[in-house]
Amino acid sequence: MNRQIILKIVTSSLMVICMMNAIGSHAQSNQSGVFPIAPLLLLDDSDNDGSGSNGNPELCDGIDNNGNGLIDSEDPDLVLDQLCENQTGVCEGSIKPATLCISGRWLPCTDVEYLLIPDYQIVEITPFNPDGLDNDCDGEFDEEI
Repeated sequence: MNRQIILKIVTSSLMVICMMNAIGSHAQSNQSGVFPIAPLLLLDDSDNDGSGSNGNPELCDGIDNNGNGLIDSEDPDLVLDQLCENQTGVCEGSIKPATLCISGRWLPCTDVEYLLIPDYQIVEITPFNPDGLDNDCDGEFDEEI
């Protein structure tokens, strides 16, 4: 029966998660009597709390900034502070979602993201129901069709 044994080695600032294979109830060692161990993941644990996170914010840059083994949009701790390009009308304050962090860079917002904004319309259709808002974020309010 093959088993894998996972070891977590914590030093003063690094955590190394290692794996060694065991067969039956006896682990196989090499000729020197040392068990073969393969590092799986090297995590910066500089805050020494054993969590594998170093407390740094996760940024969209292709690097695991916070040391938790997740990179950019894979990490739920990704800092979402990038504004969408169009900040006019109801689009003001719109922020890029994590899904736009691709390969370490932010992609531009599209109608897909803007449609998540309350009152946003791809084409403003309010001549019969004016609301005083720039619903299509083009700088004009309640324009006629």
